[in-house]
Amino acid sequence: MAAFTLKHAEALRVIGQHLPSIGTDSFLLANIGDEYIVQFEHEFVLTPVKKTFFGIIADKLWGSDDTSGQMKDVVCFPMTKILWLDLEKRVSSRVDPHAMPDPGNFSLTLRVLGDYLDRKQASRFAITWSTQSILVNYNAEVERLTRQSVYDLGIRMYLRRSSRVMP
Repeated sequence: MAAFTLKHAEALRVIGQHLPSIGTDSFLLANIGDEYIVQFEHEFVLTPVKKTFFGIIADKLWGSDDTSGQMKDVVCFPMTKILWLDLEKRVSSRVDPHAMPDPGNFSLTLRVLGDYLDRKQASRFAITWSTQSILVNYNAEVERLTRQSVYDLGIRMYLRRSSRVMP
């Protein structure tokens, strides 16, 4: 039987629905295969690092000689957990699907980033999120995004919906 997976946009939406309850605003979110790992840190140095993807993740998860960040907590979201959390949320009440999305909604913001990564065909990625900026590392590319650019991506995603009529 084939394994069922979600697009990054769908998986990150589900993860975003569960991160606000943890109560932090700085973290590293990465995917390795069908598993998403979220690591919360006290501090980040947001400079592109010339290491392999797995080297960066290993340094973040298990520490490195660099003392700029300190590990606080790690949460793993295997695909089975994401699917289960999504099913639980579908059973409970949801907001009106035709309503204009709330730009301050954290789940929506992660969904927008997931959609962006899906369109870039990122097979694996890492998102470093802090109060100052969002750093996205995918397919050997590193991009620094602002809150405004993510908002603009969200508007484009909203307008691409098949039920929307473009003027």
